[in-house]
Amino acid sequence: MDSNYSCVFLALLLRTRSYFVNLMWFVTRSQNGQSFAGGPPHKPNFQLPSDLALLDDPATAAIVRRFSLSERAFFRAFVTAYKKMANL
Repeated sequence: MDSNYSCVFLALLLRTRSYFVNLMWFVTRSQNGQSFAGGPPHKPNFQLPSDLALLDDPATAAIVRRFSLSERAFFRAFVTAYKKMANL
């Protein structure tokens, strides 16, 4: 399964792109040395080391960034992945 569909599958389980928005919020705050006080923009939020590992691979990091910035890109990929899963 290519990395685009892996990220979309994860979002399918969560049914929202807020996962990617929150992930980028944590990464940006961490890189800038900012506090995590107040929490991410979308709650509830749950981040594991495996979530942050998505940013270690340039391919999945680009997808996380794209989905966090563009709801349209997220839903287009979501529909494509969902159709593929429905046809398994």
